[in-house]
Amino acid sequence: MSEKVSDKSPCVAQTQLDKIESRSFDSASSRLLDETKNTAETPVNRSKVECARLVTEGVLPPLHLTQSGDTVRPSADATPGGAEPTEDLSAGMNAARKNTKGWNTENPPPFTSVSEKLGASKTVFWGDDHLDESSPLRFKKALPVLKEAGVDTVGVELLRENQQSMVDGYLSAQKGSPEEASAEQRIRERLEHTVNKDQLLTNKTMEFIKAAKDAGLKVLCIEPNGGNLYYGGDPGEGAAAQRDTNWADVIEGYEKRNPDSKVLVIAGSTHFIKMQNNPTLPEILSRKGVPSVDLTPPSQYFEGEILLPK
Repeated sequence: MSEKVSDKSPCVAQTQLDKIESRSFDSASSRLLDETKNTAETPVNRSKVECARLVTEGVLPPLHLTQSGDTVRPSADATPGGAEPTEDLSAGMNAARKNTKGWNTENPPPFTSVSEKLGASKTVFWGDDHLDESSPLRFKKALPVLKEAGVDTVGVELLRENQQSMVDGYLSAQKGSPEEASAEQRIRERLEHTVNKDQLLTNKTMEFIKAAKDAGLKVLCIEPNGGNLYYGGDPGEGAAAQRDTNWADVIEGYEKRNPDSKVLVIAGSTHFIKMQNNPTLPEILSRKGVPSVDLTPPSQYFEGEILLPK
């Protein structure tokens, strides 16, 4: 794959969205409960995980979620019968839940149903909870199903465009060879620089790359080049939205050069839901005429739900 050099200059604009992406919270709360009891009762003091699960399964109506220790309470205006909340962020999340209902990364559905879900879409989104250490395992398990449904490329957050040849070298190296080990070390060093030595993000990103290689998929580097992850753009857009614009440019260019490809984008789930007035990656791609679909497991949207603004 050819490299595309960005001419956009770096900046350090910060928005509430960026803070939401970087804020820490308990990673365990992004995991689904294995068992749920008394599912029909009103969730006055249920755990965050349990409440969200009941909503995604259609047992409970969509809720405005508010944080209260380790529990979530429905707000006073949460309505029965499945009515959508009026608040943009909640509405976006509820729509996303409906779009991904039934997807289970522990036991992926048959590729025929996934293929039907993807349809003519050129881009597939898979939102990640950055603090969930187990998400690469679920991602890896789902890749063969997605590959059989037409996905052939994985676009990976945190990999800069000018690192494409380095990543391609890792993918082409023989498994277990000194060349592969050397390429992995170089990728890790670059990632550590990008994420300010965050070992969890470095390790998870490398696991996503390894999963793609094991599945026989290509990897697309989508981040802008430069000293940090942000560049000057529309003053009305936050830094994360500017990154989304760069991702959309890279994906659009790649799919024009590879018209038969389907690109699976693995990135933080907040890039795929409406936050403030910034356009989402799906919205930006839609404006470019690139059809897309969101297959994010509902549990991965907890990152945004837990930090729902007041």
